Amino acid sequence: MRAIYTFILFYIPFLTLAQDFINKTVFDLGEIEKLNQEIIDLNITNSTDSKMYLLRIDGVDNFEVKYTSKTFEVGEAQVIRFKYKPKKKGKFSENIHLYFSSNTDPTSITIKGEVLIVPKNLLQACPDFRQIATATTNSFPQEKAEIKISYVNFLDNNSFAVKSIEKPILMAKNQQEVMVQKTTPVELVPPKTITLKSPRQDSIIHIASVEPEIIIPISTPPNELSRNEFKPNNIIFLIDASMSMGKNQKLELLKASMKELLIPLREIDKIAIVSYNDEAKVVLPSTTANNKPFIEASLDSVVAGGFTSGNKGLIKAYEVAYTSFIEGGNNQIYLVTDGAFKIGEKNESIPRLIKDAAEKEIFITTVGIKNERWTEKTLKEIAKNGEGSYLRIEDFKDINALLNRIKEQSLVEKK
Repeated sequence: MRAIYTFILFYIPFLTLAQDFINKTVFDLGEIEKLNQEIIDLNITNSTDSKMYLLRIDGVDNFEVKYTSKTFEVGEAQVIRFKYKPKKKGKFSENIHLYFSSNTDPTSITIKGEVLIVPKNLLQACPDFRQIATATTNSFPQEKAEIKISYVNFLDNNSFAVKSIEKPILMAKNQQEVMVQKTTPVELVPPKTITLKSPRQDSIIHIASVEPEIIIPISTPPNELSRNEFKPNNIIFLIDASMSMGKNQKLELLKASMKELLIPLREIDKIAIVSYNDEAKVVLPSTTANNKPFIEASLDSVVAGGFTSGNKGLIKAYEVAYTSFIEGGNNQIYLVTDGAFKIGEKNESIPRLIKDAAEKEIFITTVGIKNERWTEKTLKEIAKNGEGSYLRIEDFKDINALLNRIKEQSLVEKK
């Protein structure tokens, strides 16, 4: 039994839980007797006023998941496909939690059913979106709506979905008639907004210095890096994976930025990941950027916990940088943290390590993830000694910042 479930998510600032605007969270696959009856498609439309991202999905150990994209432009629909992998006969019930950037709490759903016959080929992959004929299941987009509310349309038993709030409609599907339930309109009265005028007072305005803007050649599309215009990149990410990075979606924001960066990188570019908390470890050895699924899987394995051991991580990152050095390329360490990187007042070996590496064209750029302003002094000092730069990422709207900075650093100077 294959079913399509369509989610249309409207952003309502007065609601905090995704379950508050989903009127059904349990999906019954019914009796499963043959291969590809255990598939569910969730068609999710972003109807907020800003770009939305699927950060992660928990509770899918017994599922294979595919999606058209993790990025939801305004008004854009994407499909998430779940293929249940039954290991034995009998009833099952699985809870799945979907995390979106527009909400701090997950959208939780339950998928259940009863396996009558275990498929013989359990290794068969989840079908691509073009592998199952679209004639078997269809849905029609909603043309008009009398009200703007959050709702979910569910298509059960391979039926059509006809979005109407006027009257029941009868349609034929494979020589069978399916009655579509009438929807009752609900009028929502928005709460009154109270605007408070703050008392007028004199204030001192501090104008920060603005770094000169580097213009990227317009001949290069935004999602590509031309071989003629950009050097090969040897990027080592040194990630603070301490306990504080697990709060306020800091680690999720970093991962979204790195995945956005990964899209245009070429096979001549290399990525490595070193993480540090109680200890420092190499999560991903230097890998060519055409191995994108492997790089994303390694990035997703980084979890926050423990305390910081930044100096050990920095030494490990430089070891990787020297090993993977690209002659004439952009060799850059990206130190990413949400706090001040403490080297130690009497520690002279780390500053010397940073300066010596810069003389050998291995530079360091520091990145603050939702960090306090007082932490910037140390990060800027490290970047200055390493002949790199400082970058601050505060919100999911800034996920292109990493890509833009690497473009600036790898830009070939025209003679």
